[in-house]
Amino acid sequence: MALCSRAAARSHRVTLEGWIGSMASEGRRGRLAGHQQISDEELLAHIREAGEGDLRPFEELVRRYQKKVTTNCRYLSGSPDDAEDLAQDVFMKVYFGLAGFERRSSFNTWVQRIKSNHCINFVKKKRLATVNLETPGVEAASGVPPKAERELEKEATKIR
Repeated sequence: MALCSRAAARSHRVTLEGWIGSMASEGRRGRLAGHQQISDEELLAHIREAGEGDLRPFEELVRRYQKKVTTNCRYLSGSPDDAEDLAQDVFMKVYFGLAGFERRSSFNTWVQRIKSNHCINFVKKKRLATVNLETPGVEAASGVPPKAERELEKEATKIR
């Protein structure tokens, strides 16, 4: 299923479209015929059947979910600057995790869970990086809006 190595995918840290475009450099890009009528499940079947390097079905899934994932990443992280990178990371995890997708939930739910977990981990790492160890008793601001903080905590408790 892997169309390129993880290291190669990570080395192309441009935009999500650039990453996908670089993997399909042999002219196999293009929309699937009738893509608006194809369900996510049908696209997943096309991905399984597609030959190596044919990224059109995956590109269509990215087109469907990119705006929602990027917007949610911006909201959950509280960082518009990091949202694009977070969304790209989410789609990389989706791409490399497709073989393990068990279909116990819908594809949408699975993508949203990956996005939530990735953003939660990002915020936790960011919070750890901003703690000043020289000033005891002073808590560092996470930079995450309080409402988003509550949602992240709620998501974290659902996972446990």
